[in-house]
Amino acid sequence: MTRVFLCGEGPNELGSRSGHPSYQTGETPGFIEASLEHVAPGRARVVGAVQWKYLPRLEVGGRANPYTGRAAAALQRAREGGAHLCLLVDADGDARVEPWVRSAVAAVPDAAATVGVPAPKLEGWIVALLGDKRTEAMSPARADARLAEHGVKPKDTEAFVEAVANCDPATLPPDAAGLRRWFAELGDALGAG
Repeated sequence: MTRVFLCGEGPNELGSRSGHPSYQTGETPGFIEASLEHVAPGRARVVGAVQWKYLPRLEVGGRANPYTGRAAAALQRAREGGAHLCLLVDADGDARVEPWVRSAVAAVPDAAATVGVPAPKLEGWIVALLGDKRTEAMSPARADARLAEHGVKPKDTEAFVEAVANCDPATLPPDAAGLRRWFAELGDALGAG
């Protein structure tokens, strides 16, 4: 069984594993854990989690970007916790974030990580899971509006998890490139791809 460490922004990504580590529980999943279970059921066990905001801004190879040190710190925590794989999801809608996080992961020797950066934010990926097209080109406000049109309340982690559980990654809209890549890389990392 693959031991996995999660890194995300908050409850939507981490579920009850968000917040300060001393208050985390594994009672309710967030988007990352739901994706993990959907893509590779029973193949992984979450051994820890951290929110981006709790990671120090370490200096690694010069200050190339704001995520260099934080991604390195997440990978270090994953390693210290005995994880085989670190799943990093940032959902702030900044197009620069994904290459920053990927370059930070690449700079850490023997790092095993899967990176997902939803566009325009996590809600965009959720409406893609619900069947909408052209979601990654939506504005954040439009993604929120479409989510509401689907009857999903803002920041409804339970509804986000349900959307993941009910999706078929093979039938995602072709233009949901980042979401497709997330599921494919997750499957590859866990030998389910």
